[in-house]
Amino acid sequence: QILLAMQQNAASMRQVQTGNRVPQLNRIYVGNVPQGTIQEELKQFFNNVMEVGQGPSRMTGDSVLQVYLNIDRRFAFIELRNPEEAMQAMDLDQIKFKGHPLKIGRPANFD
Repeated sequence: QILLAMQQNAASMRQVQTGNRVPQLNRIYVGNVPQGTIQEELKQFFNNVMEVGQGPSRMTGDSVLQVYLNIDRRFAFIELRNPEEAMQAMDLDQIKFKGHPLKIGRPANFD
């Protein structure tokens, strides 16, 4: 069992190192989303902020792959294209969006 756990851990690390999508590592929680927000607005906001923050050496294309929005409860999960960009996005905790400071962190089920 120990060997199996080590093999699974090594496979997970290879996925991270090779840039394969590992949704749990690529996902962030965003709370305090203003009423009336739509998924596309959040996607554009995060893509724009990430583009400016990363500068000219950034990988081309959108940082945000998917937005899962629950506007009734005012939160979203955002999936970024890699774990590094997810970490960078977490540094945006308390950034203002439509005048509201967003709460950004790992989802509650993150291990």
